[in-house]
Amino acid sequence: MTHAGDNDESKVSRTEQIAAFLLPDIGDILFILLLQIPLTLLPAFVFGDGSTGWHITTGEYILQTHQIPHTDLISYTHPNDLWVAYEWLADLFMALLVRAGGLNLLAVAAASSVGLLMMLLYHRCRKEGAHFSLVVFIATIGVLIMAIHWLARPHLFVWLGVYLFYTRLEDFYRGAINHWKMLIPLALYMVLWVNVHPGFIFGLIILAIYLFSCLAQSIVFSNQAKPFLEKAKWIFLAMVACAGAALINPYGFGLFGYIANYLHGSKVLAETGEFLSPVFHGQLQPTCLEILFALLIFGLAFGARRLTLPTVLMCIAFAHLALSGLRNLPLFVIVSLPAIARSWSGFSIGEGQLRFASLRERLTRMTKLFDENEALCNKHIWPIAYCLILVIAAVNGGSLAGQRVLNSSWSPKNKPIATLEYLRTAEKKGELDANRGFNFDNWGGYIRYLLGTRVFIDDRADFYGEKFYYEYGNVSLVQPGWQKILDDHKIQWVLFPKDSLLSAALSKTPGWQNVAQDEASQLFVRK
Repeated sequence: MTHAGDNDESKVSRTEQIAAFLLPDIGDILFILLLQIPLTLLPAFVFGDGSTGWHITTGEYILQTHQIPHTDLISYTHPNDLWVAYEWLADLFMALLVRAGGLNLLAVAAASSVGLLMMLLYHRCRKEGAHFSLVVFIATIGVLIMAIHWLARPHLFVWLGVYLFYTRLEDFYRGAINHWKMLIPLALYMVLWVNVHPGFIFGLIILAIYLFSCLAQSIVFSNQAKPFLEKAKWIFLAMVACAGAALINPYGFGLFGYIANYLHGSKVLAETGEFLSPVFHGQLQPTCLEILFALLIFGLAFGARRLTLPTVLMCIAFAHLALSGLRNLPLFVIVSLPAIARSWSGFSIGEGQLRFASLRERLTRMTKLFDENEALCNKHIWPIAYCLILVIAAVNGGSLAGQRVLNSSWSPKNKPIATLEYLRTAEKKGELDANRGFNFDNWGGYIRYLLGTRVFIDDRADFYGEKFYYEYGNVSLVQPGWQKILDDHKIQWVLFPKDSLLSAALSKTPGWQNVAQDEASQLFVRK
């Protein structure tokens, strides 16, 4: 027979469980905050790069023609040149989002992908045993670093791919999952990855690191070689499966050749901003990177829990990538945060770090209670509901219940708005010829998308080749012979940043007139 007091206790327990089920955990809150920043506080944040324009243009071409392009779609200077659109599936996805809900829906998708990744990283770090305060701190540092390349571009698939490959292989290596739960998801994601970004190479590199680790340990620990060799066998099979999946693309083996040429050491690529090494002179992202380096080194030296060999090698490899190119900083975040969490998990509040026993016990109880409550909040209802609300608002033109909640687009602070409208009007009147313009390279895709006309150049450094790109560089930097290059290409108008060397030179050059300007740009036309 159940006593009344037992009934009351049971009711309270059920109430607490329902409340815990509905309440968000810190990962959920992190997800929602990461959507708030680029969607409401900084609505132009994910559109800071003009490349988004040519991705949408390519996707629209595929939707209209039902064909994947094999020649250039963006420039009038290379209209029939062969072009490998290796991000075609991502371009198609972006175009579909824009058709369904405009740039607002594309911004929601881009923000949600980063929010999802950081939520996954938070929970991964907590599973490694790290205190929630440490995880919140390193996650915040990670967000600040990832903001350097948080854009509506296909590389977001690379971030998710690196996380998936790293965590699945690490779980398999530790024996937390079986070989099929490792192999099948990786092979399936590779089919997607190879068609959305050339960064699928990272997946094969991660597989190679884990394969090398297993083989090396089978040699070093020869008396215990069997389990390592068994793991190596399945990782090798996963590598074969992923390599085969990578051939499921419209260019076949040709895609690999194109990527090899792309990575061959182009001087233009080496001088592109996002491929430059970070400069450690107090800038935000490099400083945050130094913090992660310090935490990782301290954890490796003094942490109670040791990292696995492949994790150490992963951290070294991606640290090298981060130091060699700014765009790789987020990849190091993805790899290093779980490693830092694991190495620091041995430093608990209950092991004598605090001087006063009563305070230590109180904090220990609070931490235990927090961990127990967080374990119950695992349904992620709030992130799902919040995403659905934002999707509905985006499809509804950015409004919800008559209130404007989304207004994502390019910013007039760094993109030509008024000048582009002037150019559009002048082209319609026949006063200017679209195929006789000279534009800032990063605005090429943006202009192509909004005007619907081809441009002189965009920022696909791998496509145009060094000779053409150096011609562009000579003009933009006002090097000797720059006017002759404009004459040779029969340039009629120039659209360039307001504070650029070229704009300053044209404003003083006879025969050129500044016909329009805005916060970001100036439009010059030959008199």
